[in-house]
Amino acid sequence: RDLVESVIPTIDIKTVEIGNDDHVIVVEVGESWVGPHRWKKNNHFYRRTSAGNEPLDVGEVRTAFAKSEGVSERIRQFRMERIWRVQSGRTPVVLQGGAHMVLHILPRSAFSTTHRIDISTLEKHDNRIEPIGGSSNHRVNLDGFLTFSTWAPGGECTYTQIFRNGSIEAVTLLGSNEKGPVVGC
Repeated sequence: RDLVESVIPTIDIKTVEIGNDDHVIVVEVGESWVGPHRWKKNNHFYRRTSAGNEPLDVGEVRTAFAKSEGVSERIRQFRMERIWRVQSGRTPVVLQGGAHMVLHILPRSAFSTTHRIDISTLEKHDNRIEPIGGSSNHRVNLDGFLTFSTWAPGGECTYTQIFRNGSIEAVTLLGSNEKGPVVGC
């Protein structure tokens, strides 16, 4: 921990008994948002390989820094675009006019890897995935899996979009432009 710069956020060390009073020390290093990290003893940056660790060359160090900074920027851009879509009415379902609450759950891994979730699994368990505030309809769309509640006659008042990268967007109506109370949401 003292020989690495920038500080690694989480390091868990524990011993595991493997029998006959023998133990193994397990060091678990959590994922870092501030990488790459430099080894202070020799000022090298390393990467893990199947054979152990190897020092990065100058180009790889440059790429590692650009990739690290790029993840945060991709998350910001995604969120700004999604908020713009809600504000401009370009959502996966027609929303009733008024004030909306938007919740984003954006795992870092969704923006730093090419991991994709299996949408067919979500379809099988659609009864467990409901939008904020009520019963739902669902469908697969280009972005992933969508659940939404229907509110007649003005359109839907809530939806949850699960993106293929694992990100989640939940939108619900807080107040209507129409006179009178919002019912059915």
